[in-house]
Amino acid sequence: MKDITNTLTAELREDTGSAASRRLRKAGKTPAVLYSVGKEGKSLALDTREIQQFLNDAELSKLVIGKEETVVMAQDATWDSLKDELIHVDLLEVDFDREIVTTVPVKLVGNSIGLQKGGVMDQMTYEIDVRCLPSNLPERVEVDITELAIGQNIKISELDLGEGLKAVYKDPTRKVCQIFLPRAARKKS
Repeated sequence: MKDITNTLTAELREDTGSAASRRLRKAGKTPAVLYSVGKEGKSLALDTREIQQFLNDAELSKLVIGKEETVVMAQDATWDSLKDELIHVDLLEVDFDREIVTTVPVKLVGNSIGLQKGGVMDQMTYEIDVRCLPSNLPERVEVDITELAIGQNIKISELDLGEGLKAVYKDPTRKVCQIFLPRAARKKS
């Protein structure tokens, strides 16, 4: 897990509802709710630029509310698709002793045998859901394709993610990537 370098500053908010939320957004703030296991949710106001940066760049962030500090992850974000505007964010307080399920990017590494022989890489999965303790959360999952030949593929169920990290999937046959021979090359042979 990479260090938690992102910090969000929040204010508790008393006013809730759509009119109060609109006023917050006009003031450059985003309404949010902080959920914690066994505790009631807290209504918050976050700086819109800070929360957008967090959603784009980080999995975990420090959250400062007054003198309180905790670590959070984004649980859900609602966007206005027409205006490309952040409407609302749900944050989840991280318990470092409980497993979480989150999405991480997939990066293919290595120079495969199949690519060296004229094959073409087709990557079908660019991110996967993983279950782990927050301390084991990787920045990305690297998939070694060095031994992948033409006509071969790697499925999510075949990934070796290491200790403390499990892929969460509905379809164990879902492919991460495959190498195929282009039609032009097939016609020549």
